[in-house]
Amino acid sequence: MKINITLPAMLLLLVFSAFGARDDLKKCLLFKAPAQKSVIDVPACTLGVDAFCKSIDSVEIRVRYFPDNSETAIISTIGKIDKPPFQKVWDLKDIPNQLSAGIGVIIEVSFTDGDVFGLQREGIFLAHQPVSYPPQLLLSYEYPGTTIFPADTIAFPSSKPGVQSFAQMYWNEKAITVRVNVHDTAFDSTEPKNILDTVKILIDPARKRKPYPTEEVMIFAIPLSGEPFIITYQPVFRESSYQLNPVRVKTKSNFDYVIDKNNHEGFAVTFSIPRYLFGKSLSPEMGYNIIVKTADRKGKIVSSSLINASGYNDYSPFLWAALAFLPKPIFKEQWLILLVSFFTGLLLPLLVYGISRAVVKDRPHVILLKQPDAKKRAFEKVKEIVDRHITRKDLLLRDIAAELNMAPKELETTVKKTTGMSFRYYVMYLRTEIVCERLRSSHSSQASIAETCGFRDVKEMERYFQRFHQMTTLNYRKTQQITQGQ
Repeated sequence: MKINITLPAMLLLLVFSAFGARDDLKKCLLFKAPAQKSVIDVPACTLGVDAFCKSIDSVEIRVRYFPDNSETAIISTIGKIDKPPFQKVWDLKDIPNQLSAGIGVIIEVSFTDGDVFGLQREGIFLAHQPVSYPPQLLLSYEYPGTTIFPADTIAFPSSKPGVQSFAQMYWNEKAITVRVNVHDTAFDSTEPKNILDTVKILIDPARKRKPYPTEEVMIFAIPLSGEPFIITYQPVFRESSYQLNPVRVKTKSNFDYVIDKNNHEGFAVTFSIPRYLFGKSLSPEMGYNIIVKTADRKGKIVSSSLINASGYNDYSPFLWAALAFLPKPIFKEQWLILLVSFFTGLLLPLLVYGISRAVVKDRPHVILLKQPDAKKRAFEKVKEIVDRHITRKDLLLRDIAAELNMAPKELETTVKKTTGMSFRYYVMYLRTEIVCERLRSSHSSQASIAETCGFRDVKEMERYFQRFHQMTTLNYRKTQQITQGQ
């Protein structure tokens, strides 16, 4: 994406061809407008001109800015003045913040002798509207390469109906790892328009909160089709113009990333940002934003972001959320783990393993932890609803929560405290229990059993069956199937 902020060429051609950009007229005029790189945080600003060498007959003031939720600029005339002082106070109360792209000002000056001249200035930024920053995210430490993410998630609004997006993050010595989940029931990975779908992770390493992205800001683009890459922006301020030039950055090594696509469910992107990109150490705080771009049914790109800004404001570090890093827990220090392992030796692990193998039977059972009667009744209601929908392939936590009139997080907590499993693992465990019964009592194919038990395919069924039953479905059928005449 290239953000070109200059006023339309046709307008400039009209102004300067009609009025003539003569140096003597330019030196005669004083442009009364905020300087380039200015950040206006008050509800009004003054625009106008003054002349030193001859009399002004009239001035016309135009401004260029972006309306809410739009990446298309509008040019509006805010005043035509025919008597001194040739200036106007521009009321900003109905204008959204103008960051990243900023505003442009052009003033047409008519002199009493018939001469006409145009003045232009861009790269002025408005931050007059209140900003509601997302809560600071405290990033937990996890081991390199782990697929376990903290339970807390970052949810952000979506401008596409029927779509929910959330993210999870952790850090370690090798990378900052981000997982973005997009729930979209209309998603179809076979459609060509999905090559347009992209997740962008924006990082301001020093959290300087500039109104526009500088060369220090890194934007990681992860398309659903293709290789990830980095974009940085070079802001260019000239005498009267301002541009953000995108630069694609080559990295020293490939990114670690995983893209999961599920028809009628959505997609997930897991992406690791290498630590070497941040220098020798991480800053105490960083600024960050996450943008999800998806194609709707007509192929139009719809953009959603964590900060829910409008237009190009999504790319302004001034608005981004704050990211801080929790210290590495001492029990996750490798030297401590090695020391404990050295003193305990193999005796304790072998003892624990022997006891666990003696307790575990041929088939695992969910151990219902001791709970008060009210919580037991609540879980029984949960189990009743889950059992009713267990063979649905599109079964989601939020669907069950909605039917129970519970918050998804509350449902996850209820299942976890009662069974010791996450909601997803609990559902998969129940499905494998049905698989056991089908393997024992029928000669149905593995594909048929997977289909009727709610698994996406045989591969998924086999993976979870081995996880919970410590054997393949083939071996289970050989040893447990009830044959005729038995």
